[in-house]
Amino acid sequence: MELVPMGSIYVNAGFETFYKCCKHWISRLVDAKRRNGVYMYRIHRAARAAGLKVTIHFAEAECSASEAELATILRWMPDRLGHVIHVPESVKREIAARPGIGLELCLSCNVKAKMIVGSFDAHHFGEWWRVDGPVVVPCTDDVGVFGSPVSNEWALIQEHFHLEKDEILSLARKGIDVIFGGDEQKARLRELMW
Repeated sequence: MELVPMGSIYVNAGFETFYKCCKHWISRLVDAKRRNGVYMYRIHRAARAAGLKVTIHFAEAECSASEAELATILRWMPDRLGHVIHVPESVKREIAARPGIGLELCLSCNVKAKMIVGSFDAHHFGEWWRVDGPVVVPCTDDVGVFGSPVSNEWALIQEHFHLEKDEILSLARKGIDVIFGGDEQKARLRELMW
């Protein structure tokens, strides 16, 4: 819970910030009695009350991808979902029906850490990028470990999914809608992108 007041300092100081809630990290920090999601929900609720935006690592591992667990997390209305790998079909439909939710997809991390079966062309980016509703945002995890800055993630998408320049630009423009920034910052980025 210490992260919420820390993030609030930035919001109260006039900076836009976010609170990234990774359930794997939290579950390692809390004792077994708290691993039922109640503790994580309290952190999420406190972050929301402090005016912070929330990303939750979602179905990153098979052991954290039961339909019940994922449905519970979706009821919390996170702003973005990270990884989105092991998602049952019923939950995929629910995500697809949520306009504006951001999906942070990390190709290099997922492939190099063997979180998916296959290589880049088998990544679930290919499944999500054309779905209306959620906003797909290529991201990177641990640049120092996987050696892939965000610019490389975009290059991988173009190489393995054969997106045209206008499709790449459209994805990048949509991503502006789900940044954890204010209207002024979003307007500035939109001006730069057009």
